[in-house]
Amino acid sequence: MVVMICAVVLSDNLEEMRAQGLEALSNGASFVECRLDGLQEIDFTRLEQFMNDNNDLPLIFSIRSEWNTEKIAPPISGRIENMKKVISLKPRYVDLEYPFDMHLLPKLSEETIPIISALDFQGMVKVDYDGLQSVAKRYGKEIIVKIGATPHTIADLRLLWSWASNLRRSKMKYIVFGMGSLGQLTRIKSRELGNYWMYGRFSHFEGEPYLPGMMKIDELVSSFSEESWHFACLGNLPENDVLRGVYRLLLDVSKTNGVYLNLPISTSPELDQILLWIEDGLLDGVNISSPWQQDMLHRLDWKDSSAVVMDAVNSVVVTKEGLKGYNTQIEGFKRSLEPFSIKKINRVYIDGTERVSHAVIHVLKDQVETIVIRDKLFSTHHPIFDEYPSIIPDTENFSNDFDLVVNCNKPAQGFENVVMLPRNILEHCSLIFDPMSRMSNLSPLKSESERLGKQYIGSYDFFFNTALASYELWTKKSIPPSMVNAKMFLDFADQIDFGFMLNY
Repeated sequence: MVVMICAVVLSDNLEEMRAQGLEALSNGASFVECRLDGLQEIDFTRLEQFMNDNNDLPLIFSIRSEWNTEKIAPPISGRIENMKKVISLKPRYVDLEYPFDMHLLPKLSEETIPIISALDFQGMVKVDYDGLQSVAKRYGKEIIVKIGATPHTIADLRLLWSWASNLRRSKMKYIVFGMGSLGQLTRIKSRELGNYWMYGRFSHFEGEPYLPGMMKIDELVSSFSEESWHFACLGNLPENDVLRGVYRLLLDVSKTNGVYLNLPISTSPELDQILLWIEDGLLDGVNISSPWQQDMLHRLDWKDSSAVVMDAVNSVVVTKEGLKGYNTQIEGFKRSLEPFSIKKINRVYIDGTERVSHAVIHVLKDQVETIVIRDKLFSTHHPIFDEYPSIIPDTENFSNDFDLVVNCNKPAQGFENVVMLPRNILEHCSLIFDPMSRMSNLSPLKSESERLGKQYIGSYDFFFNTALASYELWTKKSIPPSMVNAKMFLDFADQIDFGFMLNY
């Protein structure tokens, strides 16, 4: 099934609408919806001429009665009279709002196909599905049903899917989509939902103002292809967190069709429900962010040794046997070390016992001579020493000479700009690994490493290599180093906050 794409244009003059429409079509749109409520005044003589002059554009005309943003002026007065005048021009498509405009259906000519719309920008309750379907069935001619609502829970998503299934059984043309972050699932799954078309943005700066959940045309095109990969992160990430940008670039450089979403999952029942859908094929690969990395351990069909070692899951692979959980921080650390000679690392000092310290220890424990660890409370004992008896606590260490120093303490509130590692340790080391830094702030440890002339691996490289390891697990595709490296993502450096990955 081919899913078409509609772009919405909005301007205060018809010439600009035409320019936006042509741009949208050049970007892959199949239809253009002209929102006439953007015009300061509707000159219907000019509008008729506009229609005649632009018969090469597949146009839909609408005059919105409600729009949930302060950036748009209220609709012009006399909307219903203006709708009647638009209908008299016999456009190919006209968007009528349910229930307010249903009395206009008998006035449509044979040439005009109505789109009856039910929208709820806040939730789902404003959508009267039964009434909408009843009107569509009684119309007796070609009609398109459009439902746009804002799902806040997985149950809301299930209701959107149910509406689409019912409309399909009724053999109607329809567009059912969700707004907001969760709603994006309905957009990338438009082919499976049976949508006649889907709405996409052609520009960040022109056309319909952005609302949460809207996606660009090229993302939709990439997600609609038969061989497309659909990935997501489950947790408390914002919709446009940098993770989306990183995976989109990985898809681009590997010449792979696909899309990556951040999906807010806030309760355990919702997590259980979406995992059932994922196992049934909803998604092809999943990242897990806080607060679910440990909760995932008992929800999997199979756990990789990396998840056992880390006692947390950050990546899930969908297989015929079920869901398999991994923790790619181990592989991410290995790859971050590759530019440096691991054979020259014999003595390691780890400050802190945050979970990432387990990745460092697991990679190095059989290859180095000594690992010294200081826990964040500066205590004389920590459970990590029971797990790895060969590790020496800092209280029993009397040397300052280390090849690798690792910062595994999350920044303490009020001390984000303070280097907490012992100065004499830093002065004598060769390489510093700082996975706990937040790229939204300049890392004080990075500044100190530069001042001392030490080699430095930051959270940025660790983040990139961890993401790349997940991508290769999901797709079974290896991206050659010549095609991709961490420097490709420098544009994201000031946006990355690693709390979601490290559970803080």
